[in-house]
Amino acid sequence: MGISIRKAEEKDRQTLAELLIEAFRGQIPGLDEYASQIMPYLLENLILERFLVAEEGKVAGLIALSDGRERMVRVDKKELRRLYGLAVSLLAAPILRDEFEKELDLPEGGQFVEALAVSPDFQGKGVGRSLLRYAKAHGQLPLTLDVADTNSRAMKLYQEEGFVETCREKVKHAKYKGSSEKIFMVYKG
Repeated sequence: MGISIRKAEEKDRQTLAELLIEAFRGQIPGLDEYASQIMPYLLENLILERFLVAEEGKVAGLIALSDGRERMVRVDKKELRRLYGLAVSLLAAPILRDEFEKELDLPEGGQFVEALAVSPDFQGKGVGRSLLRYAKAHGQLPLTLDVADTNSRAMKLYQEEGFVETCREKVKHAKYKGSSEKIFMVYKG
């Protein structure tokens, strides 16, 4: 059948949230333990305009691209407090803001790869590579991304697709995230 890539639609919201939770497992404190409680928040606050989906009969993967200012998830402290209580919102809001709202210093006109996630059913079948190639061909260059130093599989893919390391940044809350550095990479075309 082949992989097709399209803009995300409202009907994709649930699948996108599920793929993001799976992709960020072990990287965001509390995500593994509270995934079902976090799902309603993601469903409400994903910015669909940032997402492209790969399909092969069903959604196989996603890529989220941003300009570095408006990111892929809106972090609303009041909404977090309403859903999860004061204590959780005080802990979660700064971590989520750092992960999803921190404005990025990108080269003029470039885009940031916020997330690349592939459904477990489609891993190893070229879906992630297809999404990256689509973004390289149709997005705004240069493309910048970051990857956890523990994610060697993703780093290998990015290097094979022409991304080069530009710098490393110590990870805030490293003991909770399972990695100590974010590796920033760029594709200039």
